[in-house]
This record gives sequence, structure tokens and C-alpha cells, in this order.
Amino acid sequence: MAPKREFTWKELSSLNQEDNAHVAVRGKVYDVSTFLNRHPGGKDVLLIGAGSDVTIVFETYHAFSDSVSKVMEKYYAGELISDEFPTFPERGPF
Repeated sequence: MAPKREFTWKELSSLNQEDNAHVAVRGKVYDVSTFLNRHPGGKDVLLIGAGSDVTIVFETYHAFSDSVSKVMEKYYAGELISDEFPTFPERGPF
């Protein structure tokens, strides 16, 4: 999966409308605009996270599902620029 485009956090945050909804998961950006009405949990769930990084929520609900990742491939739009903000090691759940 070759990157189509690089997104800044500012760009991602502006992509939060129903006709142009993008989310980031694990550093990859997905255009979910055409998937909103097909999402099994309803479009509102996606719209709440539109324009932001939804990795934690995504992994909470889809932790053991390879099929979801395969569906997401067709909505891949590019990469989130990771060096725009400092990153910190992930902590454990407690």
C-alpha cells in the first residue's frame, strides 16, 4: 500500500464533515465519507471521530478482526505526518 498523500494534523482536523470525513488509524488516514452509511455501528460513530486519530477506539472495537482491516484498505487516503508533534511511548492499560 503506497502512500497517496501526507496529511498534517491540521489538515486532518478539517476533514470532519459528512461529505468529506477522514479518520486516522495507526498513522494511516482513511476517507470514510462513502462508508458512513454502511458502517455497522452507524454513521454517527464515524462522524464523532472524523477529523481525528481514532486508533484507540478502533482497536477497542476491532482488536481481533482482520476482515475490518481488509475493508479499510479501499478507503486508504494517505499517511499522517508523524513528526509534526512529539510522540511518547505507549503506556500499558493501567
